[in-house]
Amino acid sequence: VSLDRALSIGSQIDLSFHLLVDGRIDEQTPRLLLPGEVVWCAGDSQGAHDIGIRFAALQPDQNTLIETFITRLRE
Repeated sequence: VSLDRALSIGSQIDLSFHLLVDGRIDEQTPRLLLPGEVVWCAGDSQGAHDIGIRFAALQPDQNTLIETFITRLRE
């Protein structure tokens, strides 16, 4: 994730996003809303910050959705 500001390591955030295939929203996959925790943050000289997120406490249906999506990408 890239942001215009830093986040503290350990911060809890909610991410809302679509999975993409070839740069387009995958119409077979609904938008995901997932809780996460910031595990690293690195800034650059232009003021952008790349953020590493660890997804936490995924619901079984969310986990299945992501696994199915990854399987389809490998086909």
